[in-house]
Amino acid sequence: MLLPTCLLVLCVLSLSAASRLVHLSSGSAALPDELRIGRQRGSRSKLGLKFKNFLSSSPSDERHFVVAEDRAASKVKFVERIRAASQKMGLPSLFPRNDGQNRKKLLILMSDTGGGHRASAQALDQAIQEQFPGKIDVEILDIWTKHAKWPYNKFVPVYRYLAKHPMLWRGFFAYGTFPLTRRLTEISSCRSSYAAFREAIERADPDFVVSVHPLCQLMPISIVQEMNRRDRVPQNKPRIPFVTVVTDLGGAHNTWFDPRADAVYVPSEAVKNIALRNKVPAHKVLLKGLPIRPAFWRDTLPKPALRERLGIAPGGKTVLLMGGGDGVGGLEPIATALAQRLRRLKTVATQLVVICGHNQRVAQSLADKVTGDVTHRVLVKGFVQNIDEFMGAADVLVTKAGPGTIAEAMVRGLPVVLSSFLPGQEAGNVPFVVKGGFGVYPGQRPARIAQTVAQLVQDDERLQAMSRRARQAARPEATVAIARDIAECMLRVPSSPITLLAK
Repeated sequence: MLLPTCLLVLCVLSLSAASRLVHLSSGSAALPDELRIGRQRGSRSKLGLKFKNFLSSSPSDERHFVVAEDRAASKVKFVERIRAASQKMGLPSLFPRNDGQNRKKLLILMSDTGGGHRASAQALDQAIQEQFPGKIDVEILDIWTKHAKWPYNKFVPVYRYLAKHPMLWRGFFAYGTFPLTRRLTEISSCRSSYAAFREAIERADPDFVVSVHPLCQLMPISIVQEMNRRDRVPQNKPRIPFVTVVTDLGGAHNTWFDPRADAVYVPSEAVKNIALRNKVPAHKVLLKGLPIRPAFWRDTLPKPALRERLGIAPGGKTVLLMGGGDGVGGLEPIATALAQRLRRLKTVATQLVVICGHNQRVAQSLADKVTGDVTHRVLVKGFVQNIDEFMGAADVLVTKAGPGTIAEAMVRGLPVVLSSFLPGQEAGNVPFVVKGGFGVYPGQRPARIAQTVAQLVQDDERLQAMSRRARQAARPEATVAIARDIAECMLRVPSSPITLLAK
């Protein structure tokens, strides 16, 4: 029943959104030609209204749905509005971007559906600032949450809800993959939000646009092309390049790939093949790896030093259990099964470290009921900022099949036991890990996961072989390399791969 119900709700959402559109006398003139459709009529169904009320409610953990903007970000937006207004009026800007250094503007588009997209955007930002200090301003924009119309501005809370209900997610993914429903949704979202997206991108006034999200290609590329035709080419200014950086690892949704992009960075051969199947020209597909957080670019302390810093005993085997920043993926039953199974081991001492993320309920529950002893310790943590250190201190990682976590574990040479995956979106990550020889997928039953981990911690030879394969498959230089390509193109370095492609 869940799958048909999910599909019904999603159909209602799309039809409801289409019925709410405001049609001006000019019809669909604000849209690119390929997105124009006739006038739609209809009224919102009671089911659609109820679902909208659910989305507009304020849950107790709403603070995890909306990313707060600090004062610095607000100042940047204010300055950009003043610049855009001055440009439209033909007046000199009160806030020139030059500052004597000819600073360029990079706009990174994303949505906070999962922590990996923002983490990749921030990693690219930091890599650019470290390599080209003072030369490029970077703005990271969750364009769907900030500028899309209902229901499309609710992607973040819907994603977080569906991520905890894989069957519902399966229906959502199928809805977005099936050609007819995908096309109807694209047309509906474009008619409702294209003008707002265009205003946001024009206000940012970028010299370069990067997408790190599968839903930031269709409209943004059309808008950038429109800006180039209208503002750049007639005035003999450099055109605005558009680049996609794919942040899925072993598989990817088709919406990532638009042949109009100037370049598409992919993290693996599997994703490269998907790009080619979606008619992205081969010369535009650049295999560099997945952007990861800055701490993983750099050398780390030896394992004993990290364990001492983190309060982890120096001896025995350390098992790290993670569920992402939101603590999803069945953490509580898996942690309970692991603690019980490891406690029965007689041949090796163990430590179980559970990272619960923002899921305070699970953290408190585990702290109350999951206990260890002198030989088999259990540590329960909430959200941590130094996950790189915990990975460096661990011998085995148990995690859902998130692409960023897998890529970071590879850099640390950390064997992986996959506990779950989101259907469709993360399914390709499972064979990527298993065939790569640095991880296993025993299924989603907590008892089976615990048994697999118990076997691994007693097999030093196998752990060492998996660790070597993980390091061999890792691409720790990916973030720096992609950031360098982007920055060199912005600074008009002739040898930049993007400069050559964008000519």
